[in-house]
Amino acid sequence: MIPILVGMMLGLFLQGIGTTTFGYYAPFMIFASTCMPIAAGLMTTYDLHTSLTEIILYSGFVGFSGGIGFQAPQAAVQTTLSVADVNLGIGVLLFGQSMGPAVFIAIAQVLFTNQLSSSLADVVPGLTPKFIEEHGLGDIKNGVPMQRWDEVL
Repeated sequence: MIPILVGMMLGLFLQGIGTTTFGYYAPFMIFASTCMPIAAGLMTTYDLHTSLTEIILYSGFVGFSGGIGFQAPQAAVQTTLSVADVNLGIGVLLFGQSMGPAVFIAIAQVLFTNQLSSSLADVVPGLTPKFIEEHGLGDIKNGVPMQRWDEVL
């Protein structure tokens, strides 16, 4: 989490300075929506042999990409809406920024758990999504012979 937070703080800082200096917020939103999929794609390349340097760099890139585009929508709301509508606009924006992750993280967890249990069904007998929910991923190794740990991981 530290590389993500450091990257996000750096992105937020640069976006604030850039928007104040140039007066435009849209380039930062475009840059963020271009970089974030690339950064997330790089994170999908993690495996057992990924170096710590790659993990830190890719995680920092994700944080930076998110940070540089996170505040731009608020600047857009404040500059485009009338003064009477700014509070409502900010409220809707913050609701969306909070509700999206709350819903989609839960969906992603269910999909991950189901895919993991079906992928490991041949390696770990009796593995079900319910087992993973109750015992966590750390207990999977306890039900697997030591010679198959690499295969499970």
